[in-house]
Amino acid sequence: MYTLEATPGRTVMMQDTEYLFFSGYSYLGMHHLPALQEALRDALEQYGWLFPSARISNTRLALFEQAEQTFAAQANSNGAVLFSSGFMAGRAAVHTIPAGAHVFSAPACHPAIACGTRSSGDFNAWAAATAATINQLPPEAAVYLLSDSVNPLTVEVHDFSFLQQIQRPLTCIIDDSHGLGLLGPQGQGISHLLPRIEGIEYIISASLSKALNLTGGIVCCSSPERLQQLRDSPWYGTTTPPPPALLHVWLYHQALFQMQRARLRELIQHLHTLLPHGAPIAQHPQLPILRLPPFMDEAFFRQHRMIISSFAYPDAHGPALNRAVISALHTKEDVEALATVINKTLTATCIDLPLP
Repeated sequence: MYTLEATPGRTVMMQDTEYLFFSGYSYLGMHHLPALQEALRDALEQYGWLFPSARISNTRLALFEQAEQTFAAQANSNGAVLFSSGFMAGRAAVHTIPAGAHVFSAPACHPAIACGTRSSGDFNAWAAATAATINQLPPEAAVYLLSDSVNPLTVEVHDFSFLQQIQRPLTCIIDDSHGLGLLGPQGQGISHLLPRIEGIEYIISASLSKALNLTGGIVCCSSPERLQQLRDSPWYGTTTPPPPALLHVWLYHQALFQMQRARLRELIQHLHTLLPHGAPIAQHPQLPILRLPPFMDEAFFRQHRMIISSFAYPDAHGPALNRAVISALHTKEDVEALATVINKTLTATCIDLPLP
């Protein structure tokens, strides 16, 4: 475990030594971008660092609704509701599930939205079995399917094309915390990849802190009744709204986010060209994450003046998961240094060593 004294960027100082930082989830690195920091200083003069009033009070800030409309448009939804955090957003989304509904939670579903029957194992196997089960339910049954869009631990973007096999109406609640701002040409998230099928309603919840580096959460959906349920929930009315200055810089500096997104995609592509095919490393062409074998742990990378993500999750007492995470703050030379360390180690050991 490392105790840091400053928020990391592409590097971090620790005990007077500089380390390359391949951890965390600041995928776009917006918090360290000078142009955005300058924009934020201007926004803080207008908005301060918080809005000291509930969203349901008689003093309301127009900026929140402007941000919600923009999030909804990007998600191809009719509306959106901001919350104080991604976890609050997820809880509010599942709070709209009616009593008696048939609820199916995907494997490794985030606790923010997980409920009903918990599943384990492979996502695709679960999807096929769940589709068959749902098709056998009576037509009047209310059916809800819950899943994350991205599993950052196994380095997967989940494929929802299996929904085309379902022959009845249902509602999908998808946690897009690790997809929003990253997936899609404009960072729309998983909504860009979802099949649009008559009878399937999508509710997309997300933390805004991952790629976008904003404090808060969002739920996007198209049903007016569902949107009102979200606004009536205690997770909306009794919590402090997201910092308006951060939402302001996101709303009015989209070009900076797009610039960082393009830069990150170039780095991901470059890194993947440097790693051998068939190596015991889980990777995905759209994700800035590498799942590493057990012997490539934090102690190993520290010898090379690099810090990776290495901790047990979701069971704090389980084995550590070793992952290297790159961000748009890194340079081409940084990812080349990471690949060099990995490749030399694979060559010196057994390149066919399987992941656990």
